Amino acid sequence: MMKLRHNSPSTIAPGIYPMLYTFFDDQGALRRDPFWVQVDATFDAQAAGVAILGLGTEVSKLTYNERTEVLEVVAKRIDGRKALLVIVYGDTITEQIEFSKRATQSVASALILQLPSQQMDDAKLADFFSEIIVAVDCPIGIQNASEYLGSGLSNQSLIALATKHENFTIAKLECNAVNLQSVAEEMGDNVMLFNGRCGLELTDNLRAGASGLIPALDTIHTIARRKQIFQT
Repeated sequence: MMKLRHNSPSTIAPGIYPMLYTFFDDQGALRRDPFWVQVDATFDAQAAGVAILGLGTEVSKLTYNERTEVLEVVAKRIDGRKALLVIVYGDTITEQIEFSKRATQSVASALILQLPSQQMDDAKLADFFSEIIVAVDCPIGIQNASEYLGSGLSNQSLIALATKHENFTIAKLECNAVNLQSVAEEMGDNVMLFNGRCGLELTDNLRAGASGLIPALDTIHTIARRKQIFQT
């Protein structure tokens, strides 16, 4: 089990980390109160932690300042009681590094880098992420979601990044359990694999080598309970 930064209260544990939704008011302004409710729901469900700013949070529709606001509101509500996984969005290396450092200042437990919107070949994409990973001092990973985002890294590039960077310790996939198992077999035990896909194939994913899931919040109580039953 990997250790977090010195400013984090705990370790990153395997388990369920629900992705929080974003809500807006009638004028299109970001609402804070739904984040409080969602964080409390993850505590009630005894989830391992909370995830923010992924596809479910509609991160591509948020400005940099709105993303920062989400980060600060959720971090304050969690108050160090559970791990906070922050997805980092941005089309440039500079943007992702800047937000990554901002997130670690807000006591993010770990970061997961999202693919930029522009298409890159495998080698360029690996170089893109490598520059970010080396610039950030915390546990970090990549969301490899080619089925949703249209591109992604090869398993070989994921392995190369994990070998090159000691802090590259997480990968968030969006695939079926069969494909996850093939990635797990190639990656070994040095990288924690999480799957998304709304929590589908929960037990199959765990059998295939997943450390946990990062689903949407909707079914967190059911998913968290099923994981507990599976492990007993």
